[in-house]
Order: sequence, then C-alpha cells, then structure tokens
Amino acid sequence: FQDVELVPEPNPAVQAGVVHRQEPAGGSDIPTSTKIKLFYNQAQEGPPQPVVTLPDVVGMPWDQANHILVMGNGLVNVKRIAEPNPAVPAGVVHRQEPAGGWRVTLDQEVRIYYNP
Repeated sequence: FQDVELVPEPNPAVQAGVVHRQEPAGGSDIPTSTKIKLFYNQAQEGPPQPVVTLPDVVGMPWDQANHILVMGNGLVNVKRIAEPNPAVPAGVVHRQEPAGGWRVTLDQEVRIYYNP
C-alpha cells in the first residue's frame, strides 16, 4: 500500500499515539491503490484516564446490570434507556453501547437498553 494517512482522533480508552481504528477495516478485500486511514489517539493534556473492560450485561435485570457497572467497575455515566423489546422480559437489558468487551474510561457514557 502506497497511500497511508495518519489521522489524529481522541480516544481516552487507549494510550496516546496508539492506533485504535482503521478505514477500510482490517481483513477487507481492497485494491492495492486504496488509501488506508489509521486513526490514532493524539496526546492528551494531564494524566491518562483509567480504563476498564465493559462486562456484558445483556440478559440481566436492569438493577443487577447497573450494580455491576457502577459498583463493580466504577463507571459514573451509565444511562438507562427504556426501549420496548417483546423478546425479553420486562426490566431485562437487551442491548448495551458500547458492547461488552470494549474498553472505556470511567466517565465515558455507557447506554443500557432495557425492556420497560
């Protein structure tokens, strides 16, 4: 590949200078003339923020999921969103953003969707 562009993009979940995504995505079938963009975390002011790996709370009752995220992982910005989903019982989480396994800072917004 002859055309690679480095693009600064803030991402407090990774160290400064680390590539955290690329376009096109890895594993894509592309012509050799395709421009590749590598997005890296630019340097941040102040000390790095602590990060945690999100647990997967899909399928749990909302109160249990919230307890795990807030008390067990120290997250401070958990948003509870009522979103009807007849495939799960009332009060149960059916989706989360970011998904379980993602690394987030303690103050990053985590959205938990539950069936009201």
